[in-house]
Amino acid sequence: MKLLKNKTFLSMMLGVLWSAPFLFESMWPLAVLSLIFMVYALSEYNTVDLIKYGSLVIFVQNIIAVYWMKALSPVAWILVALILASEFAVFAYLFASLRKRVKRQKNILWLIPFAWYLYEYSRGLGMFKWSWTNLGNWLTWNSDNMAFASVVGLNGLSFILMLFAVSLYSSITKKDKTSKAICLCSLCFIYGFPLKNNIDDFEGEATVRIVSNGKAAIERWDANVLNEIKQFYLEGSSNFETEPQVILWPESAIVSEYPSDVVANISKKSNVPILYGAFINDSENFHNVYGVSYPNKQYLEKPYEKRFLVPMGEFVIFRKLVTEIMPDYGWPVRDVSPGDGGGDIVVNNLNIGPLLCWEALFPEATRTQISKKTDFLVVASNTSWFSQNATQQFSRLIKMRALESGRNMISIITGGGSSIVDINGKVLFESPLGEDLFQNQKIKIQKRNTIFNKFGDFLLLFPSIIICLLNIRRK
Repeated sequence: MKLLKNKTFLSMMLGVLWSAPFLFESMWPLAVLSLIFMVYALSEYNTVDLIKYGSLVIFVQNIIAVYWMKALSPVAWILVALILASEFAVFAYLFASLRKRVKRQKNILWLIPFAWYLYEYSRGLGMFKWSWTNLGNWLTWNSDNMAFASVVGLNGLSFILMLFAVSLYSSITKKDKTSKAICLCSLCFIYGFPLKNNIDDFEGEATVRIVSNGKAAIERWDANVLNEIKQFYLEGSSNFETEPQVILWPESAIVSEYPSDVVANISKKSNVPILYGAFINDSENFHNVYGVSYPNKQYLEKPYEKRFLVPMGEFVIFRKLVTEIMPDYGWPVRDVSPGDGGGDIVVNNLNIGPLLCWEALFPEATRTQISKKTDFLVVASNTSWFSQNATQQFSRLIKMRALESGRNMISIITGGGSSIVDINGKVLFESPLGEDLFQNQKIKIQKRNTIFNKFGDFLLLFPSIIICLLNIRRK
């Protein structure tokens, strides 16, 4: 009992519990229930304690989550967790300031879901974008739990979880009927009731060929292995019985710059356009791109440029400091430049919306890539730098993006784990991790105009800001 009264111990245990649903499906209900401790802290702790112990929860949660990703050095794990904890510290200070100026003290409790929404939304802004450990991602195991993502998106699911925690806390402490009703309604939303996504209608079908090598990214720096990989892509992209409309490669399929003569020759031999990930490296910019090589050796002159970059992977935060601390780690010599994105890639009457790897974590990246003509989305990734746990979690996030966008999604991953997900969040196809993949797949062209696709985060963003402002007492 003494340990439960120890705020440091309790905060560390909450951090551990909040990280568990990213690895274990059975843990997310317990993590949701534990949110009442954060509700208590936000409503009752003084400013210093809220900043100190709340930041500790976020630090522990994220250092464990980043550790499970296994892609970064220990220094990078700590640095990422510290940045996220400092962001929470700012939020905690602002919320504590808001508490002091609220007109009616009883409203403080019900401001928490709206304030939390603004906190998680703000984590997706700026250069250091992060949504991997948002609360809503606890629900990615089952598409029914994510049903309301088509209405409110990832941050909206976090809002619903926090609304459930607040109403549960209020039901226990105040025992009022309104809180119990809200608690029941929010619980229904968490389990997808009454909204069920069961869209079966489709406009047509496309035949695509997915080609992805099962070797991990680190192996590609061996020249002999790289030649073997190139031979794999040549054979996998040209030996087929039924000609596909397009061949899809992942991010960093082969180490090359864009446009690639190697890919051009393979496209010519297969007589099919190939979409592939590569780099554009010039004196001013270094872009991670997704482009097209056509059978006539032409190429897409303006490929899709990656907009959302991986912190400590594609760019190094506090580069001078970090490289001095760990000079031999193998940090990238040059940071990747954030790009301008691009529209649909059109090949053989197919309008394909491209995304590159880390971008699939962000609802807004997917939403802004959709047009009325977009037939389906392709996420080209290289998560083989990460652990298998991270790749599996990444694949679950694809389901939420499909629900939000109202488009079927094809995820092509270097190192295995590629998948096809329909607009209902159902996984139609998934390849094993670490195994080669070269096969044709039929994908239905389905389009649904979701509420989130139309309004995005603005559906809850503006109301959250307004509600917080209206509750401030003027001096």
